[in-house]
Amino acid sequence: MSIKLFKSLLAAAIILLPFCASAAETSVAADSVMNSSRPAFTKRHVARSAVSIGIGLGLNAGATELLKHNINRLRPDGSDRNSFPSRHTSWAFTLSTAASNELYVYSPWWVSGLQTAANAVGFQRVLSRRHHPSDVLTGALTGTVSAEIGYILGRLIIKDDSWHLYRGAAEISSPSFDVTTDGIFPVGAAWTGSTGDKIEFHTGIGTTLRGILPVNPRFFLSGSIFGRTFSVKQGGVELKPFSVAGLNVGAGIRTSFTSTSPWSAEGMVEAGAGVARSPIGGENVLASYNINVSGNVVRQLSRNFACGVSAGYMMMTVPHTVSAITFGVFSRAVF
Repeated sequence: MSIKLFKSLLAAAIILLPFCASAAETSVAADSVMNSSRPAFTKRHVARSAVSIGIGLGLNAGATELLKHNINRLRPDGSDRNSFPSRHTSWAFTLSTAASNELYVYSPWWVSGLQTAANAVGFQRVLSRRHHPSDVLTGALTGTVSAEIGYILGRLIIKDDSWHLYRGAAEISSPSFDVTTDGIFPVGAAWTGSTGDKIEFHTGIGTTLRGILPVNPRFFLSGSIFGRTFSVKQGGVELKPFSVAGLNVGAGIRTSFTSTSPWSAEGMVEAGAGVARSPIGGENVLASYNINVSGNVVRQLSRNFACGVSAGYMMMTVPHTVSAITFGVFSRAVF
């Protein structure tokens, strides 16, 4: 059942992205004239990109293999002790981050698609029981940080005057579309089951596809599709992942740091319902209700693209209440 939920979420993303990209075509075309951060395609730019990507790939390979060969964690399916971290996920996020660094100035929808694909790799590794969610989170962090360090060092090694950070004001009055990757850390999510065994929720991963519609420059409405999967133990024995997918609606407030700053901050509350596949007491399909409160810090990187980090708190019923702290990163395509 969890595979079907995951496929439904991914299919929705694939269906929605082309329509969003088409709707944004006019603003992206305008960005080609207005956005001063778009680099010229020169030999120096190509060399800087090659060096940056090469460093990022090398760092990811070294870090991932060092962890793989020194932390002998058993896979959920019991096949071997090479679970930590997820190599597939680290490479997916390295390539996604590197490609996003090159392509975000041409169209934000490249980044949305790349992050969605990288998230899909991570979910597949958990749902197939090849990795724990914490393996995937570590792989995603390793890949993203490796690629970003590669670009920082690449720009220091090869000076490229055609590239510079966008200095325009944050876009807080335009509709947007977010793709978020979340680490979910349950707090006190344990209870005694009907058999007397202790049931515990452990680290989870999540992804959210969210549309934001401003009502005015300070207030906005939101709607999202989400997917989450958690490690669950019963009596100390790890079960199949607990997975949930559903819909949320909500509202929030936002403000830019100054009228000309590319930085902005947001606060958001969302609530909704979903369908969960629970391994507790057998293969059960449950209705799940949730509420999420989060705060975001956003950095505008072009007229049509921004990225940010988020921190929040969520509660969901499974049917017992599970509370968790969430931390995430997101990419934002602005219409």
